[in-house]
Amino acid sequence: MTAGGFDPHSAPYPTHAEPGGLGARFLARLIDGIIVGVVGSIVVFALGLQSNIMITGLFTGVLTFIYFVAFEVTQGWTPGKKVLGLGVHGPAGAAKPDLGQSAIRNAFTLLAIVPLFGGLLAFIAYVVIAVTISNSPTKQGKHDELAGHSSRQGLSLGQGRAKRRDVVRSPDPEAGPRPTRSRTTRSP
Repeated sequence: MTAGGFDPHSAPYPTHAEPGGLGARFLARLIDGIIVGVVGSIVVFALGLQSNIMITGLFTGVLTFIYFVAFEVTQGWTPGKKVLGLGVHGPAGAAKPDLGQSAIRNAFTLLAIVPLFGGLLAFIAYVVIAVTISNSPTKQGKHDELAGHSSRQGLSLGQGRAKRRDVVRSPDPEAGPRPTRSRTTRSP
């Protein structure tokens, strides 16, 4: 045990991160979207498929899904999340989600492959997710809730060390800062 009754070795994973806010999560998705868009455009142009909008939509929807699932499962972050100090954790503070959890969490990105209305459906899904993140005390979006995990901020990802943001000030200034433990909660 260390001072304050917090044992950093009590769990195999860092459990003291704070939920990532809507703004940081939006910016991370934007960065990741740019990366997927650039890679997707290069591949579509290289294969000469840019004239067929159905193939392009199908390709980019599937590529987006694979991108997010692959990074979350193998790293616990995407490049956009890592740049902003965010990570995705599985239930009960697991370091990263498993394949099934990440697939559920990112299934909405496949809406883009629906002919004609896919873009609109994906936009609606993003709005629903943003509203649920904003209204949730745990900052969980509907996609997080369905998968049973959350997006957390403040970890030195891949290194297991806490950054300064992991410390929340105690209401008693003389008690000093106290580490917080992340919790994964589900709505009933």
